[in-house]
Amino acid sequence: MSGKKMLLAGLSLVTASMAILSGGAFAETKDSSKGKKLKKQQVISLLENNDKEDSYLYIALSKDDQDYEGAHDYLKNENFKRNFKVIGEELSNYQKDNPDATEEELNEFFMETAKKYSKEGSETRIAKSDGEYELEDYDIPKLNEYEEVLFDDNPKRGYWSIAAGVEAYDYTDYLFGSTKWPGGKNDAFRHAYWNITMVMLVNDQWADDWATAHELGAADYSKNNPHVKMDLHNNDEGRYKAAQDGLDFNDHFTDARKSAHELYEGGKLKYLKNWDKYPRDWNKLDLTRFTGKSSDYENDPRY
Repeated sequence: MSGKKMLLAGLSLVTASMAILSGGAFAETKDSSKGKKLKKQQVISLLENNDKEDSYLYIALSKDDQDYEGAHDYLKNENFKRNFKVIGEELSNYQKDNPDATEEELNEFFMETAKKYSKEGSETRIAKSDGEYELEDYDIPKLNEYEEVLFDDNPKRGYWSIAAGVEAYDYTDYLFGSTKWPGGKNDAFRHAYWNITMVMLVNDQWADDWATAHELGAADYSKNNPHVKMDLHNNDEGRYKAAQDGLDFNDHFTDARKSAHELYEGGKLKYLKNWDKYPRDWNKLDLTRFTGKSSDYENDPRY
C-alpha cells in the first residue's frame, strides 16, 4: 500500500466516547460472568441504549441487505489473499488520483480490483515494503458477522480496516518480537496502533464502529471480561491520539507509528497485570495503566 491515505471525514465526539466506554458502554441487560455471543437484535438494542443510532454499525444492521452483499467472500479467496497488499496499493493510488471520487465510485473501483485479483490464474504481484523492515505474510482473519455486515455495507472502508490490522500486526510483531498477544503491553500497543491507523485510513466514527463490531461479535464477549475492557480502552486512546495529531489521508504509516509510540510512552495505555500467569482467571487480572519504555522493544522503531 502506498503512503497516501484517505481524508479524515467527520471526527466524532472523541472525549464523550471515551467517557462512555470507560463507564461501561455496551453493558448487557443481564449481568453475565461468562462470555457469550450477542445476537443481532441484542447488538441493535445496545447501540440504541448508548445513543448510537447514527453510527455506521447501527445503520448497517438495520438494513435487510447491504449495498455490496457478499463482498466479504473475497476475503476467503486465496488469490485475493495473495494479492491483498497489491490491491491496497491500487486502491490508494486511485484515491490519490481521484480526490473528488464519491464513496460509490471508490467502492466500485475496489470491487472491480478485488474481482480482478481473485480470478484463477491472476498474476500475483509483490507489494512494495512499506518501511525498512519486510512486511510478513498475514493470514486474513475470519470476520465475525457484524464485521461482515460493515464490510458488505462499504467494502472499501472494510478493506482499509483489515489493512490497518495487517499493518498493526506486522509492525507490532517486528517491534516487540513474536510473543503471545492477549493482555500484554505489546497487545496494548497493537490495539492502539490499529485504531490510529484506521482513523488515518478512513475516519474516526468508522474506526469506532469497526472496533466495536470486532468486540461485540466475539464468541466470548462479556462486559466483565477484562480483555474486552482493556481492548476498548486502548482502542479509544488510539482514536483519540489520531484525532489530536490530525492524521488523515495525506499522512504515511510512519506518521501513525510516531503517534503510536508517543501514546505507548505517554502513560495512557493499559495492560492486564498477571496476564501471562492467569490468562483466563478474570479475578486475578488487574487492568493497569502503564508507561511504556523504549527498552521494551526488541527492534528499533521505524518512523
